[in-house]
Amino acid sequence: MHRSVKLSLLDVLASLLVAGVGFAATDNDVQVVTLDIDEVAEITAGADITLTIVGTGTPGMQPVDPTSSATHLQYTSIVDASTRKVLVKLAAPDTVPAGTSLHVTASAPFASGAGASTGSVELTTSDQELITGIGSVATGDLEDDGPQLDYVWEIEDMTLLDFGNDDVATVTFTLTAEGV
Repeated sequence: MHRSVKLSLLDVLASLLVAGVGFAATDNDVQVVTLDIDEVAEITAGADITLTIVGTGTPGMQPVDPTSSATHLQYTSIVDASTRKVLVKLAAPDTVPAGTSLHVTASAPFASGAGASTGSVELTTSDQELITGIGSVATGDLEDDGPQLDYVWEIEDMTLLDFGNDDVATVTFTLTAEGV
């Protein structure tokens, strides 16, 4: 009988040892990570440009309308389900010289979500739509990224042109919500 107690005691100690390993202390915790996306609207039109009316070299011919496609419009937009647009205008009180008009068109490349051009816009001091349907997009920030800005300074009436009547036209681009 003494012997069976020793075996039983060994069995009990072994069971306790195994049970102790099975009931080792553990713990866990959770952490909530909030992922917040801010609304973003950033825009730049690139470097300044100069348009100059010059003669054609052929007497009797009207000068050619000066043009420039040297800059690109770049923007970053994060929106909800709605879309944005780019408005363009001349900053008041800026005007163009008498006998002329200034036009701008936004042309390719348009990245996916970067909207669509409304075509040529004659610049005035009133906001006009240049690009519509802009979603969440980053057009890129390299020199040739984003929609190209094509300017045409149109001569409408040669008789009103005045040598030395140079002007500076400040063109304002606004990235805003559609419906505004």
